[in-house]
Formats: sequence, C-alpha cells, structure tokens
Amino acid sequence: MFRDSLAQDTGTTTGLTFGYQAGRVLKAGTLTAVSAGTLALPASSESLVYVDFSATPPIVDDALTGVPALETSIVLFRVTTDGTSITEVIDLRNWTMGRTVAA
Repeated sequence: MFRDSLAQDTGTTTGLTFGYQAGRVLKAGTLTAVSAGTLALPASSESLVYVDFSATPPIVDDALTGVPALETSIVLFRVTTDGTSITEVIDLRNWTMGRTVAA
C-alpha cells in the first residue's frame, strides 16, 4: 500500500457514514486500484474497515464481529460509533504497509 492510499476522507465522513479515499494495493504481485467510497456503519458499535480482495474488483467493507480473513483482506481502520455519529477512528494502515495479498 502507498502512503495516504485509502486514507479516511473527512469530506465524505459524516454521521454514521465513513468515507475513504481511492488507493492502490498489491494483490498477488499486481498493483490493483481500489475506488474511493463510503460505508454506512451501524450505530453504537465498533467496526473494522478493510479491503476485501475476494471481490472483483476489490472493495472496501466493514466487519462487526471477528477479523476479516487475512488471506483475502487488509484491515485499514477500527471505527467506533455512538447512536448518531463516528466517535473514534484508529488508523491501522501502517500495520499493512508492504503486505501483499495472495488472493
């Protein structure tokens, strides 16, 4: 992954909607683009936001329970919400710098 790739997009993050910027990651040795977008997160929860390489093209998704399959995903953020808004975003992208997914 590249610096600032798939960063949080503060311009599209509002309420329970988490926005992220486009980016590029290595998938099976090939540089793969991931489009920018938003995710609607559930209220009063903690979610992991991750790139899912089992989808074609790869997508960004969220998981409420457990950890996404490490063979087919890269975790980007841990996001906590209350009843109406995002209260905390922890950037986990530096744990994945240089990691290649085989899927």
